[in-house]
Amino acid sequence: MSVKIELNDRQVHDLILLANTPGLAELADQIAVSKDIALSPSEAYDALSRIVEDKLDHTRLEALMRQLMGLRGLMMRRDIDSKSLVEGLSQALQQAFQRNPNLNQKELQVACVQLVERDFLKLLDSQLFAITSKAAKLAYDFASLLRNARVITDARPVFSNETDAEPDIVGMVVSHVLRLDYENADQQHSLSIVLDQLDVHKLRDACDRAIKKADAIETKMKSLGMLVNITGKRESTHAPSN
Repeated sequence: MSVKIELNDRQVHDLILLANTPGLAELADQIAVSKDIALSPSEAYDALSRIVEDKLDHTRLEALMRQLMGLRGLMMRRDIDSKSLVEGLSQALQQAFQRNPNLNQKELQVACVQLVERDFLKLLDSQLFAITSKAAKLAYDFASLLRNARVITDARPVFSNETDAEPDIVGMVVSHVLRLDYENADQQHSLSIVLDQLDVHKLRDACDRAIKKADAIETKMKSLGMLVNITGKRESTHAPSN
């Protein structure tokens, strides 16, 4: 059974760009049989660059990564196979062509359908994109995701007795507020927690120890010949989005 998909302008633009890319069918065959494995989108981009060498420019590589990672994510969220997804994507393309008179070109439409039904079907099932998308899902498969964290230092004045004719500042009380912005079930939330100086030191020590633990795991796993991705350690400049 196909899945219902609605394409936005950026997705349509990416698909048209890729459909008009010479030699993409041959590159799709190379990617499909590649044994490369990546545990993050940035590593997948690097692997993809090695496979295609200089046959795809940066813009097309970005478009290919963006669409395939987004579609693989949709496959996992809706628990469907690549064939069902491709059928839904083909239908969505036809609808996009009908909505936009500028896309009413038979040759362009045929190229886009071939891209989806021939090349994307292979690429979605390739080891590279299957494992990368699974690793990305595992990395953020939690009830709540942290979006931002700040420690705000708060200084409050202590005034003299209220009976004094002229209030005077006799001291300051300094504390800290840990502000956490997070989301769950596609809803944004914020949480504020008061910290004293000792709490801040404990939090810093806990963070330092967490980094050391992750580095120790990475070192150990690499010594055993296993790939390791410490989420967020390497900033991805090629992360796809839809």
